[in-house]
Amino acid sequence: MLTFGVIAEGKTDFPVLRNILCGYFTDPAVNRVQPENDEDPAGWSQVFAALNKGKHREALQFNDFVVVHVDTDVCQEKGFDVPVHAEGRALSKDEVLDRVCQRLKELLGAPFLDRYGDRVILAVAVEAIECWLMPLLFRDAKQAKTTGCLRAVNRERTRRNLLALSSADEKQKFLRQYDDASREYRTRKTLLERAPENLSLAHFVFQLSLLTPTVIDRS
Repeated sequence: MLTFGVIAEGKTDFPVLRNILCGYFTDPAVNRVQPENDEDPAGWSQVFAALNKGKHREALQFNDFVVVHVDTDVCQEKGFDVPVHAEGRALSKDEVLDRVCQRLKELLGAPFLDRYGDRVILAVAVEAIECWLMPLLFRDAKQAKTTGCLRAVNRERTRRNLLALSSADEKQKFLRQYDDASREYRTRKTLLERAPENLSLAHFVFQLSLLTPTVIDRS
């Protein structure tokens, strides 16, 4: 059984990542590293703080792999330091995704990645992990949407008489609904069919395809 430690922005990101991992692999153990509990503060700064504290190193002492998740919606903020414009133009989604991945690798550090890079999975969601849910709800251009995804998911779930992911002002998010909204990804066929419709979800799933669970060095 493969084991994964997850460092994520917030509590509602975890069930989405867990359902994807459970869909791709057979009965993995997916363990929450950050946030440690539902009351912990959320956001990219908490992920960065966890990496600065070495939580990723601790995770690999008890797990085969570590997943590091961030959204890109505010990546230009001070401290995150990934611009969305360069040379007088807006960067493409691919470019932002690549630059955020590089930023995370900087935080992880070259010595760590040289030794353990094949045990690290970067879950970078453009612009938010709610966008990874769009391919489950739509079969048109909306499935590749990367802006306003929480609102779009809430609207569609409400139309289907399902509970919304969040309160109307989007300030409160509901853990159970995120698990419900992403549960279809636990079916591998669905995951592999729908993931290519979203750029950053496809990037995440591609990384899963590269994992080689052979001898795990936890020294």
